[in-house]
Amino acid sequence: MLRKTLIIRFNLIKFKKNKSTFRRNYKMETGKIAKQMIDFQKTAFDNTFGAMVALQDQTEKMVNITIEQSAWLPEDGKKAINEWTAACKKGQDDLKKFADENFSKAEGFFAGQANSPISPAKSK
Repeated sequence: MLRKTLIIRFNLIKFKKNKSTFRRNYKMETGKIAKQMIDFQKTAFDNTFGAMVALQDQTEKMVNITIEQSAWLPEDGKKAINEWTAACKKGQDDLKKFADENFSKAEGFFAGQANSPISPAKSK
């Protein structure tokens, strides 16, 4: 009877130790997984953004050729179209800057979580 009790206690202690190790490893793995997800989303955004920029650049070239060849379009109309394309370019640049800035913030948050078994939110 004493032997069975000791075996049960030993197994319980072993289980508790493995459970805490599992928790610590689980927290580290979730940080790595989150960082991989952010990296994937950043790559997907960059590829999609690159395709969008290529499409808008091609459209801009086509519009510029059409403007140059159209004699019926007044100078004010040409000026308005050029301002419109400049606004689109500025919007592209602002979107890219905003996305890169926020992806780097997310990567920084999850990088801290991946390196430490304690999440940054709990350590504050």
